[in-house]
Amino acid sequence: MVYDQAKKIASLAKEVVPDALRIIGGYPPSIFPEKVIEESDYQLAVIGYGEEAMVEILLRHMMNNRKYSPGI
Repeated sequence: MVYDQAKKIASLAKEVVPDALRIIGGYPPSIFPEKVIEESDYQLAVIGYGEEAMVEILLRHMMNNRKYSPGI
């Protein structure tokens, strides 16, 4: 199943780059977001279409980590 592979990828990503923000989207997180977060190494689950959500998530993440300065 694709979701099982995605969980393995999240675990591997956590090992390789522990500080990386791990985000999942698609069918399982849209239906069971809390379950997906609880049973995997993902930190965020995007519900529904993620195009606009991903932009917002990345901008907030960069601002919180001071790697982004609006206006530059």
